[in-house]
Amino acid sequence: MNCRDIDGMLVERPPASPFSAEVEDHVRGCMRCRALVSALGTFAPGDLPSPATLRQIESGIMADLHPVHPVAPRLQVFAALIAVFVCVVAVGVYRLGAFAIAVMSPLQVSVIFGALAVCTGLLASSVVQQMVPGRRHRIPPRLLPVGIMVALGVAIAVLF
Repeated sequence: MNCRDIDGMLVERPPASPFSAEVEDHVRGCMRCRALVSALGTFAPGDLPSPATLRQIESGIMADLHPVHPVAPRLQVFAALIAVFVCVVAVGVYRLGAFAIAVMSPLQVSVIFGALAVCTGLLASSVVQQMVPGRRHRIPPRLLPVGIMVALGVAIAVLF
């Protein structure tokens, strides 16, 4: 039995079929074939856990399981995030004032507030999407903050 025979055997045999003793001896002694067998995820019969080990693993997993509360509906979480943002902005305006609004034109005010509203919506939507495991994102979460900063910077540079 050589490495070429092992290659052909791995290609031709069904995935669940056991290895012969001759193949097992070669795989134990050959580093290349051992790496190939482990990379393909094929296991020799001696690699499979015993039924007692499987029962022990199952009981360990089952001991930690407990019911969880479902995630709130996305729209509720989105609305809560927007409400938090509005409250933070309201407190900031109340404490610091909004003196710049008085000297801006209506176009500048509407563009800045519109851009902030859109950016806030995008960030809140991204957070809501990330709360559900395995959810696909329309905009990659890593790029969103950078994109928002660039977009706001461009809007401010064009307006002022």
